[in-house]
Amino acid sequence: MPARSPGSAVPSRNVGVPNRRSCQEDGKQTGVVVMTEEPRIRLWTWHSPEFSITDGRVELSRSTYLNDPNLPGLKSAYRGLADRLGTDQIIWCYVRPDEHFHAPSIPEIEWEIEIPVSAILTIVDSYVWNKIADIRCSAPGSRRFGWQTEAMETHPHDADARKVLMEQREEDYHAHIPEAELWRRLFLKTTRAEGATALIRHPVPEEYIIAKRPHGIPRN
Repeated sequence: MPARSPGSAVPSRNVGVPNRRSCQEDGKQTGVVVMTEEPRIRLWTWHSPEFSITDGRVELSRSTYLNDPNLPGLKSAYRGLADRLGTDQIIWCYVRPDEHFHAPSIPEIEWEIEIPVSAILTIVDSYVWNKIADIRCSAPGSRRFGWQTEAMETHPHDADARKVLMEQREEDYHAHIPEAELWRRLFLKTTRAEGATALIRHPVPEEYIIAKRPHGIPRN
């Protein structure tokens, strides 16, 4: 699962920039300037009702996630991320609408946005982020499926042996990796990768907002 946004209590390359060019007509330059439309991407982000992604600031001191005493490595990881991006005013976004688990009893706002591709600060691997932040989470589904396939092929008639192999692969996944290597692996080039999470700058311009949906909030 993509990492939760540290701003939820209060997840750049210049690609796809419109091209300015002159047109040709009958072999002669017309002097007409044509702006090609910049590619855009749809994203989703969830936050408490008190927090707006369109104004104010991300106040890290108010984030229950970032200040969770059970996640002591998170603050250091976030400082490292902010240093690399040059800002701590970051909104973490899902790249698919069904990735967020919402507990019905918790009031949240789901923001659906559509932004130019060039407005993405970076794309990160949320599984690698959890390793940097020293948060132990299950391995990606595709990797676990690969382990299951290996176990079935290696021990087709021995369920206990398959279980041992799966447990060993899980431990191998959580083996220590040097921090510098994790930071190198963190940044992705595409949102198609499993665990991809898009990070964008706060505040988000109003014109990028597609929908704002309340969840778990009683209606009067």
